[in-house]
Amino acid sequence: MRVLVGQIVKVFGIQGEVIIEPTGDDPRRFAPGTELYLDPRGNERVRIASRRGQGGRIVVSFEGRPDRTAVEELARRSLYQESAALPVLPEGEYYEFQLEGLRVTHPDGRELGRLTSVIPAPACDLYEVRGSGGEWLIPARKEFIAWVDLEKGELRLTDRSDLLEAQRQDRRFESPS
Repeated sequence: MRVLVGQIVKVFGIQGEVIIEPTGDDPRRFAPGTELYLDPRGNERVRIASRRGQGGRIVVSFEGRPDRTAVEELARRSLYQESAALPVLPEGEYYEFQLEGLRVTHPDGRELGRLTSVIPAPACDLYEVRGSGGEWLIPARKEFIAWVDLEKGELRLTDRSDLLEAQRQDRRFESPS
């Protein structure tokens, strides 16, 4: 399985460099010698020759692509890495691809829905959950998440019904479009 690790935003200068917007904060993904794929399933790939920082983004060059002309076709392409090549995270931390699709359950085990996406936010990420009862945003914080079991495919919520009730109340007061 391949995981999205970044997006080539644009070509940078005339030396064959590109600016990458990473999807995570692990700079090792873009270390020289790292092989990345240009498609989630295909064989087209690039190998990083050099890397440096540039205002929160990463500037890289690729082996065999020495100038601007050689990298122009890569602009706006996505970069993927084999999930097996990703570093192991500390206990309690997860990659987005590991969380998406998990069954989200109430403290008593009743299903709320499925975690459909992880939304980056300034204070903490939000887990978007969709189920038969609607859509929910769950803060990715210990006071709301009791545990995550990847083998069972489940994320269990803590007993914070106030969070779900507040979202129900907000829906009642939304004006019809």
